[in-house]
Amino acid sequence: MYAWRSLRLGRKSNPTQSLCWVVHRYYVKGKTASSSRWLERQHKDRYVRLASQDNYRSRSAYKLIQIEDKFCFLKKNSVIVDLGAAPGAWSQVVSERVNLDDAAESSRIIAVDVKDIKPIPGVTIVSNADVLQAETLTKTMAAMAPFVQADVILSDMAPSASGNHSFDHYRIMELARAALGISLSLLPSNAGVFLCKILEGREKKEFTAQLKRHFEVVREFRPPACRQNSSELYVIAWSRLKVSNTN
Repeated sequence: MYAWRSLRLGRKSNPTQSLCWVVHRYYVKGKTASSSRWLERQHKDRYVRLASQDNYRSRSAYKLIQIEDKFCFLKKNSVIVDLGAAPGAWSQVVSERVNLDDAAESSRIIAVDVKDIKPIPGVTIVSNADVLQAETLTKTMAAMAPFVQADVILSDMAPSASGNHSFDHYRIMELARAALGISLSLLPSNAGVFLCKILEGREKKEFTAQLKRHFEVVREFRPPACRQNSSELYVIAWSRLKVSNTN
């Protein structure tokens, strides 16, 4: 918190900023090496500063904004499911983009996560919902009522990083496959959009091939807000095929 606040206070000549920098340094001191690196990275990160200024819950909001600006798939009066939504930044963006006026009152945004999510205007929260458990699909469908199908499925899910790229890749691909399974249950034939985060690695090729068996169009995109040292990217798929190969 102190690192974020220091970034928003004045210029170099402002003594308040200098004081906040001292506070930031104090809280970095005494942390583990990994914690200190994280705090320093947060302090220098442009998107962390923007998220604080724009009242987004995390910097990931700008990834979705950049993806949406390129592909334009968030429409008014849509039913949109945000998987792994905590802390809620993507749902905030979706709410802003599709609930622009009274004409969009029939929009439905469902935020799903195993963690609790603080309320977001215009968003239905489904907590204690693990996408790896079959009951999460049932909970999501109940939250969507009276709608039985979704227009867009979003997944920015990622497990906590272990430091082992191969292990982290396997775990995020497990979540991506779970998100795909939910999307195939909720998206209508010949329509719909599925957006999912993955990591570069050995399972990426097979996952992309699987998407191409189920969707008419599949694209990859790495938004500028992704950290330079990250191997993450996003795959976006349109128009679920009516007859799909389940292999």
